[in-house]
Amino acid sequence: LEQQISQLQAKYAELLANYTTLKLQHQLILQQKTSLETRVETLEQQQEQMQAQLDQLSQQLENLTQQLQQAQQELADKTQRLSTLKSNLESLNTDLAVCQTQLTALQQRHSQLQEEHQQLQKQAETLKILLVVTTIALAAIAAYLAAKYIAGRHHSRRTTNMPLPPPPPPPPSVSSKNQQTKEVQEPPQDRKESKQ
Repeated sequence: LEQQISQLQAKYAELLANYTTLKLQHQLILQQKTSLETRVETLEQQQEQMQAQLDQLSQQLENLTQQLQQAQQELADKTQRLSTLKSNLESLNTDLAVCQTQLTALQQRHSQLQEEHQQLQKQAETLKILLVVTTIALAAIAAYLAAKYIAGRHHSRRTTNMPLPPPPPPPPSVSSKNQQTKEVQEPPQDRKESKQ
């Protein structure tokens, strides 16, 4: 039982260490999730700003198209700027898609860690209950052995204080037969104690 208690305590310590590690990983993932969400919001804001600028430039492009004879160079500059903004917008869209994919993976990992966390908590509670039950059982066995030892000493003292008359010497055949019978048969009290 002491070995089982040591094993249970070691297993409980291992589970507690795993639980602490998973909890730290869970906190780190939450921090990463928050950072990615903030980045996604920033990218979305930048995307809206770029889209607004793109719309504005498109309107300017339409206006400049009507004034093509007067502002050809300005139209070329604005067209180049529009291409740059489109390229930046595509890059931002790509980054946004990557961030959304990472966020989905982190959310799945977060759910998995929560399930593992719940399982570890259940295992830890079970080990605590087993440890308490084993401790109570050891205490009960120790109390029973102590009571049995005290009762045995008390019975031994009473037997010592009451001297018995010497028995008559039995015949050799009868003595050997009685000795064999005593070796084969077990007293009822010893049988009861062995069962306990």
